[in-house]
Amino acid sequence: MGKSDIEIAVLRHRKARIRELRHMQLLHDATISPPEEINYMERRIYMVATEAAAGHAPAVIRLINYLNQLPRGMQIFLREGRQVEVGDVWVVQNNGGNTALHLALKANHQDVALRLAEVDPRVSFVPNEERASPLYMAAEAGDVLLVARMLISPVPRYEGKSVMHAAIKSKNIEILNLLLVPIRQNLINSRDEEKRSVLSYAASIGYDEGVERLLQEFSNIAYVKDPDGFFPIHSACRRGHMGALQAILQSCPDTIELLNLQGQNVLHVAAECGKNEVVKYILGNEKYANLINQKDHKGNTPLHLATMFWYPMIVHILTQDERVNLGEQNKLGFTALDAAEEWMDLNPTFRERLTWMALVCVGTPRALKLMPYDSFLAPGPQEGIIQSNEMPSAKKYKDRVNTLLLLAILVATVAFSAAFSVTKVPEGETHWYKVFVVSNTIAMYSSVLTTVALIWAQLGDLVLILNVFKFVLPLLGIALISMSFAFLAGMLVVVGNQLWLSVLLLASGGVFLGMLFLLVVPFVCPYTSRPSFFRYVLRYPFYLLLMLIVWDDTDDDLE
Repeated sequence: MGKSDIEIAVLRHRKARIRELRHMQLLHDATISPPEEINYMERRIYMVATEAAAGHAPAVIRLINYLNQLPRGMQIFLREGRQVEVGDVWVVQNNGGNTALHLALKANHQDVALRLAEVDPRVSFVPNEERASPLYMAAEAGDVLLVARMLISPVPRYEGKSVMHAAIKSKNIEILNLLLVPIRQNLINSRDEEKRSVLSYAASIGYDEGVERLLQEFSNIAYVKDPDGFFPIHSACRRGHMGALQAILQSCPDTIELLNLQGQNVLHVAAECGKNEVVKYILGNEKYANLINQKDHKGNTPLHLATMFWYPMIVHILTQDERVNLGEQNKLGFTALDAAEEWMDLNPTFRERLTWMALVCVGTPRALKLMPYDSFLAPGPQEGIIQSNEMPSAKKYKDRVNTLLLLAILVATVAFSAAFSVTKVPEGETHWYKVFVVSNTIAMYSSVLTTVALIWAQLGDLVLILNVFKFVLPLLGIALISMSFAFLAGMLVVVGNQLWLSVLLLASGGVFLGMLFLLVVPFVCPYTSRPSFFRYVLRYPFYLLLMLIVWDDTDDDLE
């Protein structure tokens, strides 16, 4: 028969109380003066020590007092059969490599941890199986008092994980200051599990105050390269941490010229990682102008990289700068537009479309002659048309034809029905009625023409389908906009002389029609049009589309 919640709670309380009384009885027995020669420790006492390290402060204190009364060289047998001296009992590790101090820190018992750290200074530097020492754990937790106590040790041994990286991870400037004193200056050369330097790690997590403090003491670490070829300034750029970037440049201005293993400068890195604010900052400083069109080992400029990794906002920012050479070619002979069209999927994503539109809007040229394909020079993460060897077919466009055909028929049906819906026109509203008639007629004929053209596209010829698309998309856009105008005019005819309602309809209709126009125009108009004026007009619909999808440069997905 199951127990109720109350019964379970009572049993738990009694069980915990019995355990506590047992601890106190064991420790009471331990206060008896020890004999002159003791060569064993009862299993119960060892269990009390382990549990006390998990947070029973009074038990820990009494146990420490008991063990301190024993001769330092006395041998103690542990429950596993091991034998240690009394003076080494505090550095004894369990199966997970944890000492009692480790357990106290994991349970967040600061008072117990402080007492254990005072008993034997060595225990603060003993790493467990995870290579984490108690000092590392305290620094990672941001415990200034405990770290300060541990660092008093006359014989510090900084083993295991880097305590300097732990201090940076906690973003505690007091702990960092404790570690940056001259007697511990060797810690600045520490590396984490990924072999990153202290400054690179601080820059990568955006710890601006820590970056400034590190550079105040050791400015030369800004020139220390990580195994992946990135310098600290690159780590700041690839995560988009502006504060860290500015701190590094203020202390070491010439680090802006540093290149990674791919021959990329900071603008390359920011463009490849999609960090908008970093790109804007670099473009906004005239003294960094030499970085704008600089090429990496594959001949790619920052514009090439932003294009190949599909960051339309970065592409837009770069193409708006007159100093950017839009016709620059990489070692494949590709301009940025060539690269976009080369690596774009046959069914492009919205990001890919926007990136391509950003290039076309400003008239980015294509290369007159393309060099042979070289797999070494091609960007690895992307798969382009050359790699896939997949040619477009009529089957891929079948669903698009059917969707457009359904939409055209729907518009024609609505326009035909609307033509006979207005039976009586109020006096003084004839001008809106005329707008309704004209708009509805345009919508009707445009949709009918679209329907007939799409019927031809059902024949399945690929060239015919592509040519039909060029013809019907503008017509379908005109039909949708005209139908919306007809609806607004028809509603104004219906409301008659009700002024407030007419104003409301005009205001809401104007906003809707404006947004509809901006959304439809990019879809139906040819961005490859040669007249620069037409491309200039098409920029504004592109801006609206760009606002729909924002890739925030504060995302730390690389961490």
